Amino acid sequence: MKHLVMKAGGRACLLVALMSTSALAQQQPAAAPDPVGLEDIVVTAQKRSENLQDVPIAVSAVTEQALTNANIRSTVGLQVAVPGLVAYQTVTSFQPFIRGVGSNISSVAYESPVAVYLDGVYLSSKSSALFDLGTIDRIEVIKGPQGTLFGRNATGGAVNVVTRQPGNSIAYGAELGYGRYNEIAAKGYVSVPITDTLRLAASGSYRNDDGYIRDIVGGGTVGDVNNYAAMAKLAWAPSDRVDVEATYLRYRTENNAGVLTHNIKGMHAPFPAGVINATGNYQSSFDFVPEISSKAQIAIGKIRYGLSDRIDLISTTAYQDARAVITVDADRTSAPSQFAFQAERSRTFSEELQLASNGGGDLTWILGLFYYKNVARIEPSAFSVGVSHGFDPATLSGTPFVAPYFAPTRARMPTQARAVYAQATYSLTDMDRITVGLRYSADRKGLRNQMYYVDRTGAEIPVAGRSADTRRTFKKLTWRLAYDHKFNDDVLGYLSYNRGFKSGGYVPTAFATPAGQPAALNPEVLDAYEIGLKSELFDRRARLNVAGFFYKYNDITVQFVDPVTVQSQLRNAAKSEIYGIDSDLTVVVNDRINLRASATYLHAEYRKFENAAVFVPGPTGSAVATSRDASGADLTFAPEWTVSLGFDYKAILSGGSSLLFSSSYYYNAGFDTQPLEGPLSIPSWSNVTASLTWRAANDRYFVRVWGDNLTNEKRAMYTFGNGFGFSEVFAKPVTYGASIGFNF
Repeated sequence: MKHLVMKAGGRACLLVALMSTSALAQQQPAAAPDPVGLEDIVVTAQKRSENLQDVPIAVSAVTEQALTNANIRSTVGLQVAVPGLVAYQTVTSFQPFIRGVGSNISSVAYESPVAVYLDGVYLSSKSSALFDLGTIDRIEVIKGPQGTLFGRNATGGAVNVVTRQPGNSIAYGAELGYGRYNEIAAKGYVSVPITDTLRLAASGSYRNDDGYIRDIVGGGTVGDVNNYAAMAKLAWAPSDRVDVEATYLRYRTENNAGVLTHNIKGMHAPFPAGVINATGNYQSSFDFVPEISSKAQIAIGKIRYGLSDRIDLISTTAYQDARAVITVDADRTSAPSQFAFQAERSRTFSEELQLASNGGGDLTWILGLFYYKNVARIEPSAFSVGVSHGFDPATLSGTPFVAPYFAPTRARMPTQARAVYAQATYSLTDMDRITVGLRYSADRKGLRNQMYYVDRTGAEIPVAGRSADTRRTFKKLTWRLAYDHKFNDDVLGYLSYNRGFKSGGYVPTAFATPAGQPAALNPEVLDAYEIGLKSELFDRRARLNVAGFFYKYNDITVQFVDPVTVQSQLRNAAKSEIYGIDSDLTVVVNDRINLRASATYLHAEYRKFENAAVFVPGPTGSAVATSRDASGADLTFAPEWTVSLGFDYKAILSGGSSLLFSSSYYYNAGFDTQPLEGPLSIPSWSNVTASLTWRAANDRYFVRVWGDNLTNEKRAMYTFGNGFGFSEVFAKPVTYGASIGFNF
């Protein structure tokens, strides 16, 4: 911690001066006597409902209304509300990073170091975590490794999407909007008490637009969206001791905005005469329209049974079925040169049993058993070649092929995981508490695959020696130790030490060699030290939360392209060190004005990373994979600064109606998308949003106008390199729209 204080502590004063986005958090009616004071923020970061200010963990929470005001449509947009979080879309995958910890690997077989949960249920597939938010209650972003209660691979943290509970009275609402690029967005919600003990809620959302990237070959557009989601939740409480809840969610996402659309001008290989090669920011030159789609269905059953007045038994059972289809033009030109195809499927069953205290007293505790079974399939992954670009299947099989041909791989990757955990908090005095948590995890992972060639007749020909059939078990003990002290009723300080673990696994396209079966990737281990202060000041008109952290992160899994086969591979990248500081401040000026801001300073570097595979410009303009020493380089997707500022202003009009003006500003200092700074770095960028909402005097009807990226900043949101050169995809330019709705 001394190292952290020396390196980052000097920046704390600047961060404290910033205002915080934490006012975007879930707001529950407060018991404070001041009618214009702060409202309580309730979170479940320790798997029980608690006031945020009493939880010795860095947590950000964002309500549905806050998401609407900031024009956040899907999980990808969360980063503008939660500094320290970087999120983007790669084909069908949601790729989150918290405090520099995450992964840009989109394979269905590779689980993210930032775990995503739906109502506390771990979402196994990255494609199932990419969805429109629709009608929810809130989202909690828990920062730092969660080695005990949310231990499933959560080395970087956890994102928990909390859906709305059915109410005790009839409630319903809907919203319909229209925006730039012919966007049509709609969502609705209804809650009905069927009997005194049985309640039902249902919701749905739909969003469609025409796309914002112009196809200069076919004349159409790319980057279009066609998403829908539907959810039903049934809650039954036959007695004070029994609660039963059943949730079913189904959604589909068709969104090729995450596809690399064009080669960077002057940084690509030469193409034959007549080939159209788009290099404009909002252009594409595909010879076919990319197909990027995913769908999922999730069923969750929860039962709480009160064994006594102080002890609950809780069971959470879940089943998930997620599918994704990816078809992209690998060279991004009008030539029928190369394309990549992959069909994925992930099916998961999980069961979690908890025995938890539910009363007061000096000791609160929870015991848990967790079982998880997942089968991820690639069926198949294929790479086709129409004209030669240096990849010849004959070099692998010894069999001549006539173009066009395919090189598909089918893979099956099962995972079976078991864990037992316990966490307890004991009050040493009225002001001092200590928390101890342990989790023992055992993950068994396997890989079975086979490469084929498919010639122009459609015949499948297995390639000898290009298969695998192997498995391995990963075991680890992780923990949480924390001490917190109440300086008074409004100020809490804490210290914590957490160990996070992400089990190893296999690369789907790794095959056996004469030396034996492919080696598994090593597990990732992260040790985190954190010191924090949570405070409410000036008669609860200001809330200031500050946290400093120091991480030791070993065996990070990174993605690289093999310079021989030009195929994507994975490897462990030795050691890294991360430290920084978060600061959040919310100010309630009066009953009309709220101010908010937050900032994260981050220093994240590879301490030892020799032989890092990186892309550099080649002699003909293409990207060439080479090996460099990246020791001392910044971690990928780890901006030094992220800052968010915002405010809400409410005006009461004659007749009792109101106007609410909300605006926010987000700044990201930029980051590298591969080890070492170079052509694949994302420069600093910012985003400005605003919305104006009129509500009727009875608060039942509203009209809203909104704008996003109001400065029309042109920025790349993702970059990559391959044999054709360096390519990128740009984020949306300025967008705007209006909607009408009602709530009863």
